[in-house]
Amino acid sequence: MNKIILVPVLLLASIQLCWAKPPKPKKSNLPETGKASYYSDSYIGKKTATAEIYRPEGLTAAHETLPLGTKVKVTRLSNAKSVIVTINDRCNCNKVGRIIDLSKSAANELEMIEKGVVKVRIEAMNSI
Repeated sequence: MNKIILVPVLLLASIQLCWAKPPKPKKSNLPETGKASYYSDSYIGKKTATAEIYRPEGLTAAHETLPLGTKVKVTRLSNAKSVIVTINDRCNCNKVGRIIDLSKSAANELEMIEKGVVKVRIEAMNSI
């Protein structure tokens, strides 16, 4: 008798899941200001979230929520240097108090290699 009641309950639950609305993507809060870091050399040759191989000479970055493929302008606030990068990876940046993780080449453009972590503003260059 328990089996007869259980089947309709499971069927009903699966139908409700099919009708449920998919979660809305997080809305970006660009422009965004916060701290940036850059990839360590230990990531060279490893796959990014887009399955590209990380190359330190590329102008790429990791962000927690921006859509992959988004181009963003990253400006270092202390010297006004900027670089345009493509988001091709994910990071848990917010857990460590950062908003973006840059490739080594992008970090070099911002003159942040010695400092390691700097305050930046990021702005979308294409629609997201």
